[in-house]
Amino acid sequence: MKPDLTLATKKNDGNSGGSIVVLMLGLYLILLAFFILLNSISEMAMDKFEMASESIADGFGFEAATIVTDEVEEDITASIIYETVAKEIYDTFQGYLPIKDFSVDANKDQILVRLNPDSFFDKGEFELLATQVEFFRDFSQLLSVSRPGVYMNLDIVVPADVKQVTENSLEALPLGGMRAARFARALVERGVPPQRLITGATEQEGTEIILYFYVRIIDIGSAVRSVAKDRAELELGNEPK
Repeated sequence: MKPDLTLATKKNDGNSGGSIVVLMLGLYLILLAFFILLNSISEMAMDKFEMASESIADGFGFEAATIVTDEVEEDITASIIYETVAKEIYDTFQGYLPIKDFSVDANKDQILVRLNPDSFFDKGEFELLATQVEFFRDFSQLLSVSRPGVYMNLDIVVPADVKQVTENSLEALPLGGMRAARFARALVERGVPPQRLITGATEQEGTEIILYFYVRIIDIGSAVRSVAKDRAELELGNEPK
């Protein structure tokens, strides 16, 4: 007589169904946990990132990493271009004038140069000293050189300095105006476009000729490439073209 397996089979079928349900539930929970994990790592909180970065940097003795925006990067790049032009101006004046007779101050796109008038004019006179011919040659080249992506113009201001007036000279204000005009003419005669120059005299207190250089970046990409090329030439020992 064969044993009756009907009951055993039914019991086994019931246990198998329960195991499948438990297994599927486990898989669903694993998938849910996986998607929750993906969602959590896909959203980066900047404050938490900076805190973690600082903590790691402190542990290794380095400065913490910072996230630089495009705007900040552009400001830094523009500053490098302004500094490059300011250095060119400083080097030109340093080649011809003692340190005590000039100063250069740069503030972003404006570079201000103060000059001792005795380095260019005799007292009471508005004709330029013949000894500064070479200076004006190099100064005009500085203003005329092509800088891709950069435009520069110059304001020449001469104060009405009563100490420069002599018995046979013009009054202080007209004398200042004539000196500014002669300064500009010396540059134009050597190739500087006149539209880049503005001249004038002022009654404001002061004894120094003031040159205001205004540097405008009209194409930052071209300006950066030009600066990089010039620096590469200098590193090779060549003069920038």
